[in-house]
Amino acid sequence: MTAEVFDRLLYTDCLPGAGRGAGGGFQVQARSSGVDSGQSKLAVGSLLYEVQVSWLNQRLPVGEFPLGFAHARGEGYGTAQSRYMGKTAAGGRDGNHLTDCLLTRDAGQYGAIRPAQLWRSPLWRDEPWPDKECPRFDASGLEAGPLIADAVAEWASAEPARGPALARLLTVLEDPGGRRVVIVSDGPDEAMTWIAAATLLLPARHALDVSFKVFSSIPLRAEHRVAAAPAALFPQIAPGRGAAPFVLDARTGAADEGEVSERAEFFTRKFTADGDPYDVIDAVELADALGDLDQHLGGRDAALTAWALARPDEPLPEPPALFRWLGGARPALLDEYGPAVTALILAAAPSADALRWIDTAVADKGLAVDPATVRVQLLGAELAQIRDRTGTVPVREVLPAVPLDVSAHRDAESELSSAMLLGSSQQVDLLLCLARRHGIAPDLAAPLQKRLREFAGDWMDHPAGRHPDGWALRAEVLRSAYSVLRERAIANGVRSVEELIRKLNRYFGEHADLSDPLDCHIQASLIADEDRTARVRRLRQLLANITSITESPTLAPVAPAAATGLQRALIDWRAVDGEVAVIVLTELPDSLDIEEAISSRAARELDHMSEKPTRELLNLLARLDKRGKAPSSGKLAGVLAADKDVRTFIRRAHESRTRTSAGYAEESVKMLCQVDPAVIHARLDELLTACLEATHPQLGAVVLAALDSPLPRQLVERWGRTLGTRDLVGDGEWCVNCLAYEYLPDKRKYQLAAVLRDYAATIPQEEFDGWYGAVARRVGPHKLDLWGWLFPREEPGVQEAPPAKEAPRSRMSLWRNKDGRS
Repeated sequence: MTAEVFDRLLYTDCLPGAGRGAGGGFQVQARSSGVDSGQSKLAVGSLLYEVQVSWLNQRLPVGEFPLGFAHARGEGYGTAQSRYMGKTAAGGRDGNHLTDCLLTRDAGQYGAIRPAQLWRSPLWRDEPWPDKECPRFDASGLEAGPLIADAVAEWASAEPARGPALARLLTVLEDPGGRRVVIVSDGPDEAMTWIAAATLLLPARHALDVSFKVFSSIPLRAEHRVAAAPAALFPQIAPGRGAAPFVLDARTGAADEGEVSERAEFFTRKFTADGDPYDVIDAVELADALGDLDQHLGGRDAALTAWALARPDEPLPEPPALFRWLGGARPALLDEYGPAVTALILAAAPSADALRWIDTAVADKGLAVDPATVRVQLLGAELAQIRDRTGTVPVREVLPAVPLDVSAHRDAESELSSAMLLGSSQQVDLLLCLARRHGIAPDLAAPLQKRLREFAGDWMDHPAGRHPDGWALRAEVLRSAYSVLRERAIANGVRSVEELIRKLNRYFGEHADLSDPLDCHIQASLIADEDRTARVRRLRQLLANITSITESPTLAPVAPAAATGLQRALIDWRAVDGEVAVIVLTELPDSLDIEEAISSRAARELDHMSEKPTRELLNLLARLDKRGKAPSSGKLAGVLAADKDVRTFIRRAHESRTRTSAGYAEESVKMLCQVDPAVIHARLDELLTACLEATHPQLGAVVLAALDSPLPRQLVERWGRTLGTRDLVGDGEWCVNCLAYEYLPDKRKYQLAAVLRDYAATIPQEEFDGWYGAVARRVGPHKLDLWGWLFPREEPGVQEAPPAKEAPRSRMSLWRNKDGRS
């Protein structure tokens, strides 16, 4: 129903033709146009007046029969007031009654009025309608009778027994599937007042679900949730007699014993107190709205939160309850009520934990509260936790930035500075972390500088349990600590502070004044402690610094002392392994002396490395050779000489003379073949690049044919692994040129073919076709048969051997054209 109206139905005894039935008798006398059969059945089945037979037998005067009242839910909702009328319409016998019903399928038509409050409302009729169709009732005219909230609250608080009984009755009705209720009373007004009181303390939507009838002729078996019975007619119904329904005596306030819910106790106590009952009713509705979807009637936290919102000027009954509600509220509720609830919590001096949650919610959940207000209060609470040693502040967590106004920022700085001046060293540690956490840097006035220097000294002696990585003013504190460390080293020697250096070296690692012995020892201790990557990086940076010093006209005089100081510190800290020694040997400027312990350790390391030469060793020897420090005899000298031959070949491969002079090229290959294969293997990548980029197209083939096994195989394998990283057309052409060299062993030809075919299988057909055509054009007609052998276009099988070419005259001779040119 969209219109704001109730439908209406009146039931009574009718003469033939006066009602909506076929004949005379009890029937629907009139109804409005919107009443359907389901609503009519609800009215007739659940809302009619019930005549007590005993009163008929006693011939009780009509005026002494009580009014009746009922409410039910079925096909919508129905509420009715009824009365006894005496004689039937024809006047033959007693028992006539009249019931006026309001019917609706829209619960919202009741508004804030509970059905029981319509008792004795002026809207009810006490006589039939003149026609069989009556008008609808405008919902805006719905008017309570005498049971308005003020009157009911005043009644509930008038007798001490009523409050506890009302709380028990309310507890029963809070459970939709709970016990039925029977109220015994002398008259209907008492019973209706109890029902009104209980349903006023239920949310309106739940109150409409509570069906009731006053009076019922079968109260113990009535279908209604609440049935009232005349006390005089049902003396056997009384509290404490073990009846299945919950029994309440309206006259005395006595009721069956039973547990009282926290919600019922809370709202009953507020309703019977000296306050505004409408605030209580508002809180009842709000608690229902604030509750979780799976929490009936809102729960205790929702009730306390609703009350706080309804009475914001009162002290909070339980601030933690509001915080719990805030933490569990659905997003829509948090948007609507969160700011007001948060304001109440902030005004009640909440705990630091609650403030931390609110601060996070403001940042992450969009809680519409001024972040600066929360942050200032949080800082104060966390300061108190540190000062009073209560709770744990998450000092490692940095809060999102919140802009504070000038006054608030100044106050925060002042509070932190004062706390540091007065706190213990342990507290100063936490306060420095707190300052970083909140983004507040205390003012470094003279008193605070002095306190931080004291703190720095204490931290050095007792570093355990401190949080230097989380300090605000970290640079200032570490400068003070370094100053203290220097003073102690000067006074008692560097060895006296070795233990402190070992514990705290990482905090001073950025110092690199190698003219200072203390810095040398700090850097050496770090090199001794760090993993290989960090150790090498630090050492090379230090040696680069020394190099830059030697190149500076003003600083060059201190370079020898810096180099000596660093080397001796490395020796003292046992940081000189083979790798460190070699780095010092190769990267310390030539003008500076190397300590004997380091040079001898480097020599041993290089000698060990020569057992299996690596590219790294070869590069080291080349650098030493360039600086005149290379060994002149022994195995290292032999490795260096071999590497020179390899590098000479690589250089010559790129020269134009190699293309124009067969003798020069053959000499270069012979030189390469005389080199230790281990040295060639160490330079395999450079050798491959030289063969691919050589000015003579068949130099690579000659190398593959001339070198001893397993180098040719390794060279082809390395070529295969790098296919696709260069000009692929050039790689194809190079392979064809190698195949064209007749002296190349067949096994190497097949290896080249297999590698290239394997790679070709990995690329899309369209890409392969383009590549194949480009190589074919590059190699020309005279070598096309070799390219076709690699990738036969028509034959399903592969030829057993590539097409033969003219045989060379010697093992190392290069292919010569028919005109005699190389």
